[in-house]
Amino acid sequence: GSNDAPWDWDLDKKEHYYSPQWWSMIGYDPKDFFKVPINSHDLMHPDDADVVNTFIQDRLQNGPDHYEVEFKLKHKKGHYVPILSRAFISRNEHGEPIRISGTNTDLTERKNVEAQIKANLREKETLLQEIHHRVKNNMQVISGLLRLQANSTEERQIKAALHEAQSRVYAMSALHEALYKSTNLSEISFESYISDIIESLIQAFRVDLNQIKFKSESDKVLLNMEIASPLGLVINELISNSLKHAFPNGRIGEILISMKKMNDNEVCLIISDNGLGIPDMARWEQPRSLGLKLVKNLVEIQLEGSIELDVSNGTQYTIRFAQDDNNTEPSVL
Repeated sequence: GSNDAPWDWDLDKKEHYYSPQWWSMIGYDPKDFFKVPINSHDLMHPDDADVVNTFIQDRLQNGPDHYEVEFKLKHKKGHYVPILSRAFISRNEHGEPIRISGTNTDLTERKNVEAQIKANLREKETLLQEIHHRVKNNMQVISGLLRLQANSTEERQIKAALHEAQSRVYAMSALHEALYKSTNLSEISFESYISDIIESLIQAFRVDLNQIKFKSESDKVLLNMEIASPLGLVINELISNSLKHAFPNGRIGEILISMKKMNDNEVCLIISDNGLGIPDMARWEQPRSLGLKLVKNLVEIQLEGSIELDVSNGTQYTIRFAQDDNNTEPSVL
């Protein structure tokens, strides 16, 4: 009733029995083989025969007595049929194997379904990669337009605002670039993502790397898109602030970016510099600038986390947010 094919090997008598369903699976009329019995290993694919034989001999000698093994049997028409064989080994009072009984299952339909699913998945991944690529390109066009607009004005405030908007657009563009390059379209590497953001800021602010150095101390963290997007904007704003205010008049310093897993449910991001620091803490408690307002809102609302500021030695922002058990939050390798 299950369409499985029973078989039985009597090891003492060296007799093999294969049910009619067994032969039907590989396209033969069982009556033909009752006349001239053929061992199943004679029909097994050459790549499988030795491997399966070694596997079964190991089970006979060492156990366990239940086993499953996959292999391919040659069909009458010449192609090979994928088979799942389940079996049980019977032993005498001395523990010696005397019989193997089992069933074979034709895996052709299952393998075809799996192949179709994999083909559909590859097609969807290709489509998603193309979408991320086009979104990235469109954002780079917007970034370029903002740069051109900034270069067309002499007003310092307007120019600065346009450059800040440009860097925010690029931070979002970096997310789609990272997803386009990633083999996993649901998650991206934090190290790769932050590297793209830092590179864009170095170019935007024309950073002299002999004056300001960047240091990263991060675990191999994977971020999903819901986390990566606001986190990228937060990182962009905080590093931009350091580049604008922490190292005036050629002051030499360092910017540190660290991402660590604190426990099973919390991730900690630290962005710090050893520059001048923020002189007025009240500016942080009730920020007036768009950038700091954006940072607080993204952390507290989008990431549902917390952010702390320490100005005892330069400027250090410590951001903590929770991981979700269903992997909708970052996961650490």
